[in-house]
Amino acid sequence: MRDQVAPFTALAALSLAGLLLAPPALAAGPSIEPGLWEIQSDMQTPDRPELAAQMAKAREQMKNMPPELRKMMEQQLSKSGVGLTKNGIRMCVSPEQARGDRPPKTEENPHCTHSQAQWSGNTWRGEFVCTQPPGKGSFETVVHDRKHYTTQGTMQTQQGTIKTRNEARWVQADCGTLKPAR
Repeated sequence: MRDQVAPFTALAALSLAGLLLAPPALAAGPSIEPGLWEIQSDMQTPDRPELAAQMAKAREQMKNMPPELRKMMEQQLSKSGVGLTKNGIRMCVSPEQARGDRPPKTEENPHCTHSQAQWSGNTWRGEFVCTQPPGKGSFETVVHDRKHYTTQGTMQTQQGTIKTRNEARWVQADCGTLKPAR
């Protein structure tokens, strides 16, 4: 059973991460700079302390991954507009995605939908529900300025609670070979 739960929890964590890594945008929200962004994430599973050890082990395996395997993984991720860094990910944000005048897109996980999402000043709060894997939660994104935002989220699943905090910082206008995230 334990081996079956870990992949499910990983999927739930990825669902939450996908929702929270996307650049914030919603009608009447502040704009961010287009270009290359670096996002560092911290994920906690208070109901499942053994997962912290599994995640630490996975991060260590990523660091020690053979160069050819890492290159393959990076190529796959780049197709989705994501690049790996030592401390997180990089993603390219297009000028359209950077504007604060459109609803959020949830292509990161088509099985999740936002509800009650609204801006209040520089803060975007809302709730979400995911059907695959099943879970629900809430998020809060604070746009500190055009080159820095943070997001916190909590997701409740059958296996317990997942908490995520993302710190996003603008790197530069040129995304290089990385295409905008879809």
